[in-house]
Amino acid sequence: MLMTEKLEPLLVLNRAFQHIYRALSLDFDELLQACSFKFDLVYPLEGTNLIVVKQRDRVPGYIYVSDLSQFLYCPRRFYLTYRVVNIVDKIKLAKIRSKLQELKPELRDGALLYDIETFRRILVGIYLHRCVENTFKFLNLPRSYEVEKEVVDEDLGLIGHVDLVHVRYLSQEEYEKCILKYSEEYCEKPRATVYEVKSGLYREVPESYKRQAQLYAYLLEKREGYIVEKVYVAHPVHPSDITSGIYFKLVKIEYDREKTGRELLELIRTARRVLREREPPRVFVSRDKCEKCAYKLICLY
Repeated sequence: MLMTEKLEPLLVLNRAFQHIYRALSLDFDELLQACSFKFDLVYPLEGTNLIVVKQRDRVPGYIYVSDLSQFLYCPRRFYLTYRVVNIVDKIKLAKIRSKLQELKPELRDGALLYDIETFRRILVGIYLHRCVENTFKFLNLPRSYEVEKEVVDEDLGLIGHVDLVHVRYLSQEEYEKCILKYSEEYCEKPRATVYEVKSGLYREVPESYKRQAQLYAYLLEKREGYIVEKVYVAHPVHPSDITSGIYFKLVKIEYDREKTGRELLELIRTARRVLREREPPRVFVSRDKCEKCAYKLICLY
């Protein structure tokens, strides 16, 4: 099958997103069974919408880029995800307190506390990423594509998994034009297009997901030496909006390396400072958001 570079990722994403509606229709247990290979521990806290999760390939001590969107939403919620072990003994609800006390060893060893809705989104995302990877294998596409590419920044203590990256080198014609303005080193660097794949049915892509895609682009440039040309967020369209066999929407995201770098440095410093504390930050987003939040059962201890 002959495809242009522009059409290859679009074809793969479209095939993968055809399966997302099945994932969205699965109940929680079915979805967990399909993604169980990723986890060592999944422990729902009875009587709550909270769940303790230990992911198999997660590196303790690092902050994950995907969790920074939670920090942007609510620093206190982010703290409880990573550091609930610090306040377990102070939780007023005895049933929750005793269960979390039993799980202290796992919580100290990298297990995290999620609400069910967030964890379900994680499971649907894992399912979708497997669809993308399997589609690449089925179509036997070139190695210029990488799925779930891990990028590690030891300086910042940050790990990201970029959903889909297409890497290319300048053509001879492009190189000859480039060398007239820039150094040989710059012109020989690989170019990359970043695709952040989301499973939500959005009318508008949330700002936190746009930021996440920008952060991945920055890490790829910093750690892998790429020059990122384009950044996209891909997500499924609402079933009522499916036309001409197109199952997803591709949203181009603005990306400025220097601006993103400054913002990331400030963001990760603030997040690290929060996690070093023995108590959650005294930040309350809004009464409406707090009322709907699954963490409210433990947020105020």
